Amino acid sequence: MFGSRSGTTQQPDQKEAAAAPQSSAGYPAGLPGRAACWRKVLLGSADATESRLLRSFSTWRCELTESNQRVIHADCERTRADMEYFRRPAVRSKMEAMLTCWCQQQKSRYKQGLNEVLAPFLYLQAEEHAISSKPPSDDEVFACFAAFLKRFAPFFYSDDFVPLQCAFVFFRRLMLYHRPDLHNLLVERGVSPDMFCMPWFLTLFASKTPMRLALQLWDRHLERGEAPFFMFLAAAVLAAAEKEVMGAERSALPEILTSLGIYS
Repeated sequence: MFGSRSGTTQQPDQKEAAAAPQSSAGYPAGLPGRAACWRKVLLGSADATESRLLRSFSTWRCELTESNQRVIHADCERTRADMEYFRRPAVRSKMEAMLTCWCQQQKSRYKQGLNEVLAPFLYLQAEEHAISSKPPSDDEVFACFAAFLKRFAPFFYSDDFVPLQCAFVFFRRLMLYHRPDLHNLLVERGVSPDMFCMPWFLTLFASKTPMRLALQLWDRHLERGEAPFFMFLAAAVLAAAEKEVMGAERSALPEILTSLGIYS
């Protein structure tokens, strides 16, 4: 499950693989069921959130006028480009509009990584998964995305990334407590968490993780409802690559660390 792009260091057993279509929360892994559960966790009951949903994305004036609008557009063009769904012009346009809307509503400058966090929510609308119920509306997708950021990814609200720096400190302490050997090796070789953990923390492992696995990770994350969950997951990814990291040459270590992730 965890490993580098060149190979995994831990594989799920047959029982785990057989159980993969069922989320840990007990609902089918099909996206309509997932969308309903995510919506309930992030937004609560429909009655309590209906007015907010109606005032969010659909009533936005759709002005693509951010100072870094070209960056937003370019990020939308490259997001999940290996998937046909995200190569559709309509999906890319919607992604750019939602990212711009969020920045303007929050009065926050766009930061790279927001596109990766939005992608799983947009994918809940993919028609090939709309089997058992109606897919979420644009307003529901946007509202869930905004609520998820506020609750689990506060990094994007800070221009100086102070919450992200706090996350790095927490991760360093976590490694020192659970795996002092790996912690000390990284310190001795001058490797700090920001050199390889930033994409993991900013996108909550959405970046570079296959969509199927990213959705399953977020199922578990939303079920637990604990913001530090992904920092513990990052520590597990690093620990699973112990042999590769401990045996690496100093010059090769940064490349090995940046290649780690969840690929199967």
